[in-house]
Amino acid sequence: MRNIKKFAILALLCVCSPILKAQNLSFGPTIGVNSSSLSGLSDTKSRTGLSTGLFLNYSSTSHWGFGMQVLYSQQGANYERSDDYLKLDYVQVPLLATYYFGSQKTTGSWRPKVFAGPQIGFLTSVANKSGYDYAGSYSSTDVSAVLGAGVNYALSQKMWLNLDARYALGLTDIAKSPTLDVSNRVFSVNVGLSFPLGTYK
Repeated sequence: MRNIKKFAILALLCVCSPILKAQNLSFGPTIGVNSSSLSGLSDTKSRTGLSTGLFLNYSSTSHWGFGMQVLYSQQGANYERSDDYLKLDYVQVPLLATYYFGSQKTTGSWRPKVFAGPQIGFLTSVANKSGYDYAGSYSSTDVSAVLGAGVNYALSQKMWLNLDARYALGLTDIAKSPTLDVSNRVFSVNVGLSFPLGTYK
């Protein structure tokens, strides 16, 4: 877990360093709710979990932007025929390209957006309801494709409320079993608050 945290912080610094002097750079906290499932695992249904972390965004003065997030994400699935579940916790690092509609940045304005990009996840724990550790049965990393949409609301000229909904499609087989092909499916709704870094126009 400590190594995962170090990697996430290092990755964030690597992305930040070339653009720390750029205009329209913002950061802030985000929190959301996941509805996750495991494709390829029979007799399971979706499970609700928490997603929370930090984000860093760069937006141009026109329409394009780029963002990186470091998230703690509770995923997995519930079993259909019992109250048991399989809980997979990840540190997720999505890298998202964003297109913003409209350029008005006055207080009270709305700015819709769409975004997409890759996401890499680092498994921190996997267990069932009784606490049995399944870490040896699942891959320590997961790669997903993320697609989403949302809207930003200008609380002031330099502070935004961020709302979005996204879907993460797992692209890798996370089960180590040769007889199973399991991948993550996660739909989430998130809210965040962004603050300016440096010069902001």
